[in-house]
Amino acid sequence: MESNIPRFFYEIQIPTKNGIIVLTPYNYFIVQDIKKLVVIYKLIAIEEQQKQIEAYIPYYISDGQTNNLRANMLYPFFCFNDLKGVCPNRKDGGNRGLLYKLSTTENLNLKAMDDYIRSELSTTRNPILYQTINRMTGSQLLNNQEVVQYRENIYRTSRRGTVGLPSIFPRVKNITDYLICICTDSIIYPKPNIRSYRPMPNDELFTKYNMEVINNNTPNNLEAVNDFYRFKIIETLNSEIQNLIRNELITINKLSLTPNKTSVDNFNKMINICGKRNYNHGNINNYGVISEFLREKLKENVQAKIRVDTKNPFLNMFNSIIYSRSVNNIPLGDNIKGWNASCNSPPEYKIPHGEPYNKYYSQYLKYKKKYLQLKDKMER
Repeated sequence: MESNIPRFFYEIQIPTKNGIIVLTPYNYFIVQDIKKLVVIYKLIAIEEQQKQIEAYIPYYISDGQTNNLRANMLYPFFCFNDLKGVCPNRKDGGNRGLLYKLSTTENLNLKAMDDYIRSELSTTRNPILYQTINRMTGSQLLNNQEVVQYRENIYRTSRRGTVGLPSIFPRVKNITDYLICICTDSIIYPKPNIRSYRPMPNDELFTKYNMEVINNNTPNNLEAVNDFYRFKIIETLNSEIQNLIRNELITINKLSLTPNKTSVDNFNKMINICGKRNYNHGNINNYGVISEFLREKLKENVQAKIRVDTKNPFLNMFNSIIYSRSVNNIPLGDNIKGWNASCNSPPEYKIPHGEPYNKYYSQYLKYKKKYLQLKDKMER
């Protein structure tokens, strides 16, 4: 099992004029009962003659089941829905193990990047690339009108960017999360076969996280366009990370982590979101402070480099997508309310005697689509 999961993660360092910001993979967990992988990142901002600020934020490794891209990218969350009161419980009961995604400071506008990729999904703009991907995946060659129709269908069915490939960029509007998300081996060192990035079925052996295992299913026309779309996302994000390093805006160090085995209950007890004495409200607040500090200092660094190299296309593009100030600072309490959850006494939940837990996880997967629809309705 453990041979199939990622073992290496990246420490990211962002220099400032009088200090440094460091995003370090700190701890690693296999949540065995729901087959999820979690990395705790330690975020530190150090500035001369100022108090060091720290935050510890869990990031789950995406298996691509919801966003349709398997690249072991990391996304922030704050705990798993449970029924014992140590993590918020949905007021409708919800499903045990539901992952509560975390949203705090917004300071990055990736719409231009998404628009660029959308425009690139065209056989007239990329005829050779499209033919190459078709040969690689064994899919049927489509004309440009058909490709555009499938492309628009992908966006139309994304539930306003909450599922599918169009949901990749809306999930990382915080520059801290963006850097952690794209610093992964499958982005930094792209796989030669685009089929590596297709999601795998859920399984017992965690092969859905093993990028060496390829999904060789022959795609239908829609999946062929998804392959085209995946390639452009990987190509674009690889260019981003390489340019960030080349222009000395960040440095990265590859670290090996040994995973600890845990369960939903034990992980939630460790995070202790609903505990009477816990540090999480201050921890999430520090996360927002560090993210704003990172935005400010990274934008300063970019603008300083533009003054020396005024025509650098990457620097000018990156400067344009970093906000002048952060917006939508969402505290932990509002994150909890956003999931229609609370830390009040959870509803009684009884598992019939002798029933194995994995049957309830299957039930969770069955209703996953339903909760996404409810979440989408809430966001309107």
